[in-house]
Amino acid sequence: MYPTPDIPDVHFEHIHRQMNYEICRFSFQSPMKSGNEINDRVQGNVYSHSSRSPVHIVVVHGWRMDQWEKINQLFLNPFDKSGFHMWQIMLPFHFDRAHSTYSGEYMISANIERSVFSVRQAVTEIRALIRWIKLNKGGNVILVGVSLGGLMANLVATADEYADAVISIMYANSLSYAVWHTPIGKYIKQVLQNNGITYDMLKEYWEILEPISQKPKIDRNRILFIAGRYDQYVHFEDALALQQAWDIPNFLPYHCGHAGIIFHRKKIAKDVLTFIHSLLSRSV
Repeated sequence: MYPTPDIPDVHFEHIHRQMNYEICRFSFQSPMKSGNEINDRVQGNVYSHSSRSPVHIVVVHGWRMDQWEKINQLFLNPFDKSGFHMWQIMLPFHFDRAHSTYSGEYMISANIERSVFSVRQAVTEIRALIRWIKLNKGGNVILVGVSLGGLMANLVATADEYADAVISIMYANSLSYAVWHTPIGKYIKQVLQNNGITYDMLKEYWEILEPISQKPKIDRNRILFIAGRYDQYVHFEDALALQQAWDIPNFLPYHCGHAGIIFHRKKIAKDVLTFIHSLLSRSV
């Protein structure tokens, strides 16, 4: 399902300095080829902290995100104060890897097979980056996913044991459920129905993309789940189903919706840092 990637040849280009960070753009060839040259070049940003910390945080963004502002509002200052390095990886068909009407249009869509490939490509690319960091930088690599990025992080946890911890924020478990039962999938659902695809058919096609169908390869005590009880885009019952199936003890239900990513960013950052520091104190 998720092929084990080789260590990629990563290239870096200096951008600028900010706070205690030297910021570079990194890129490498995707281990899985979609046939689209722009999409098959993985890109992202790395914030290298002057502290030379042994802690590297890999952050995966959400669907349709086309700028890093929300991610930076969440984590840039807190990670800077903690001396952590931050790696921001672009998902397939997002940001500079997109050539469509909007960022992410071709990653999750009514094209069922391309959506499956795109998720597999994303998981394989994240694994490749984690392995490169482990080999070339050492230390601890902690994977943090937000929204769709949380789903990707959870899938990485089922395929790879190299991440020292996984943190998923406002994550989904089932893409088919999200497309069929939440506003975010309204237009995709419409196209699918117009082409004779039912919910049961979609569930079957996309079942392989659900983390709940597998078990994590990393210790469940090194996983943190944060979910919104009133989330209209990632229903709480969908998030709760995975937490219960995996028996994740570190589960924080917030009294908010999906917008809690913005409105509760200080609380999220505090809870994430508390979890990370507790792991580090026990030498993850």
